[in-house]
Amino acid sequence: MAGIPTDEKRTLEWDPTLESSSSAEGSADQRVGITVECPVLLDNFTLFFTPVEITVQQLNFVLQGTTNVTVFVRFDADRSVAGTSVINAGTVVTSTTSGQEITSFDNAVIPAGSWIWVEFTAVTDNPDEVNVSLVYS
Repeated sequence: MAGIPTDEKRTLEWDPTLESSSSAEGSADQRVGITVECPVLLDNFTLFFTPVEITVQQLNFVLQGTTNVTVFVRFDADRSVAGTSVINAGTVVTSTTSGQEITSFDNAVIPAGSWIWVEFTAVTDNPDEVNVSLVYS
């Protein structure tokens, strides 16, 4: 993990809340989230591997303790490459209250056999934490 400081406070929390909720079409949505404390520039963390094709339905972001953080949610079968971004321009996270919900994507369909990860490409000041949650079907 690039740029990890030696500060003992820094932790990573993964929330594999694979709750199901039925949509109007009757399909079950899955949720997964990650909270990164003290994110730094170029941090990137794997969310999960999908053995089946999935479609991103929603992304949620919330930030604590800074001005903004730019987050990319990426995917590829090869974790060592740059990957494809779900939102080509990334998301500038600014909300420290109710969060930001995104439901429009450039690349919502993630092929079977893909790794999904988050990457921080800009970090302003010293954020306490940022949460990224992904809903997919």
